[in-house]
Amino acid sequence: MSKNEVKEFNVFGNVYGVSLWRSGMSVIFDMLDDQAGNKENSELHEYKQALNQEGEYSLKINGKFNPNSISSSELFNNFVGDLKDNFLNEELEQIGFSKEWLTAEHNKLVEIAINLNKNRVEIEL
Repeated sequence: MSKNEVKEFNVFGNVYGVSLWRSGMSVIFDMLDDQAGNKENSELHEYKQALNQEGEYSLKINGKFNPNSISSSELFNNFVGDLKDNFLNEELEQIGFSKEWLTAEHNKLVEIAINLNKNRVEIEL
C-alpha cells in the first residue's frame, strides 16, 4: 500500500468501527470548517454537517424523518470516493492543509476501526 492510498474497510460489518470513524472525522471537519470560515457553500462545511447530522443532514426536520439524512456507511463511501477523486484538494489547500494530511488522518481512523472489529472490542456506552 502506498503512503497516500486511501484505506477502506467493511463498514456494514463493523458498527463500532464506522461509528468511531464518523466521530473522529466529525472532529476533523469541525476544525477544517472553522479554519475555512464556516462557508455555507463549501464542501468542508457540507461534510461537517453530514458528519454531525446538522442542517439539511439532520435526522429529523420539524419532527419528521429527513430523507436527506445520510447513514454512516453511505457517508464513509462518499468520503472515500471524494478523497480518491481529489474533490476536497482546493479547499484544503486554501486553508493550509493537504489531501495527504487528510488521507493520513482518515487512514489512522480506519486502522483503529479495523482493529476494533478484529478484536471484537466491547464498548459500554
